[in-house]
Amino acid sequence: MNDKKNLDKILQNLISLYNKGQFGSIISVVDSELEFDELDLLSKKIYIFSLIRTGNTTESQYLIEKLLETTPEDPELLNAMGYIHLMKGNRTASLNYLLDAEYYSTGETKNKIKNNIQLFSEVSDTNTLKSIVKPKDFLILSLPKEVKKLSFPKLPQINNNVILVGFGTVSIIVVGYFLISYIPNVSKNNRDIISENISKIEIETTTKLIEPKPILTNEITLTEKEISSIFSEIRTLLSKNRSSNKARFLANYLLHSNASTQIKSKVEVLKTFMEEPEINLDWQPLYEEVNSKPIIYDSVYVVWKGKVVNLSKTSEGIEFTLLIQGKDESVIKGFIRAKARSFLEGYVGQTVTILGKISSSKDMFLEVKKVIE
Repeated sequence: MNDKKNLDKILQNLISLYNKGQFGSIISVVDSELEFDELDLLSKKIYIFSLIRTGNTTESQYLIEKLLETTPEDPELLNAMGYIHLMKGNRTASLNYLLDAEYYSTGETKNKIKNNIQLFSEVSDTNTLKSIVKPKDFLILSLPKEVKKLSFPKLPQINNNVILVGFGTVSIIVVGYFLISYIPNVSKNNRDIISENISKIEIETTTKLIEPKPILTNEITLTEKEISSIFSEIRTLLSKNRSSNKARFLANYLLHSNASTQIKSKVEVLKTFMEEPEINLDWQPLYEEVNSKPIIYDSVYVVWKGKVVNLSKTSEGIEFTLLIQGKDESVIKGFIRAKARSFLEGYVGQTVTILGKISSSKDMFLEVKKVIE
């Protein structure tokens, strides 16, 4: 078994090798000369991160999961798990770990993790995100500076009283250092590693809420209080129901408002938690509302009743016009182009109720999800 003196030497050696990028040497030293379980936490991290840097995500994931059983709030390990899951294509799992990492981190580490999370809102395609993420930039490992032995020149003889005073001063400093270093760290070990992350996406007190200059000429103008209130409502709705249709609308509302880029980035992260709703929507817009400002209803679901006309086949399915009816079927509110994958020839001229998703990022149309007879 290695004593503390030997472990300190081992750590210094591992730090030196890691800083030089000699990850293979670290793995070789630990595998051939050391027992992983006897290493201190930082030495274990250096070994695990070396495995990741050399492409061994399977073993590194196993070792991190074991460490998280005893240190579930370690942001560096949680961030590393986020990287591993991203490399495996598990975007949602990756984001969950990163949100936990941000929640438990502070200072510069927190800022670095925020930058990692920001990538998820900037790059929607997972394969593209995987290709641009580099482990040397994504992984976070705080290492102490390497300790170097210093040689001192021979000092002239000093009065004994001076020596005593000097020694007393050094003693106070050393004792003070160890007292501070060994203050116990109060940890919430009983908390789940993957917790309800939606509640963790919050507006910090230092976050700028309003963009000083309008980005779009037709954007929605809100006050700081309104932005904060809408953001909180989105979180509340998604915490209760991931398929909340109203949360979809409110997210669009903030994204097309004068909210700051920091707020919009957080909204984009919240959108990754959204799931497709079923027939029973918690809220839906009126046709008149969608028609007046389509862009803020993009990806919002509706259950609309109307008549199917002008149906035609396309390479991707069918397209038709849905004449939107009011409560009185003789009253036509308006119409919308609709697209569906399945063939609806039997519904031509018929009145149907459709569950669909509004698409308005380019040309507005209704993407048919289900026909409710």
